[in-house]
Amino acid sequence: MTPNLTEYLSLFYHFTKIETAVLHILPRFQLKLSPFLSSNDPKETQTFGYWSIYEDCSEAERVDIEIAFKNYLKENLKQLCFSENYIVRQNNTNYRYCGAIHPTMWSHYANNSTGICLGIDKNQF
Repeated sequence: MTPNLTEYLSLFYHFTKIETAVLHILPRFQLKLSPFLSSNDPKETQTFGYWSIYEDCSEAERVDIEIAFKNYLKENLKQLCFSENYIVRQNNTNYRYCGAIHPTMWSHYANNSTGICLGIDKNQF
């Protein structure tokens, strides 16, 4: 928990492996876009749910559409993930947390909590 969050308000955070930060991000001050379907977040790698385009399709056609859509995503869609500061409400009290200490982000994106979190100034980005 961060008692005074005002100094962190202009920051957002990018979690990554130490090797990625040292070899690619920090020397060039550039972030890499990653393939959408390569995300290690289980919710982000799921394609979308029910679509009305399936209404008049056979099961085989539905499978073909899903395969084609996944291939399109794999070839064309990239993403870059960040975390912001956030508020958790417990016992009618708001607790402000610094996005750099978000446990789920450390687990998913910072190599199972062995990586690094980079604080990036929103205004300079």
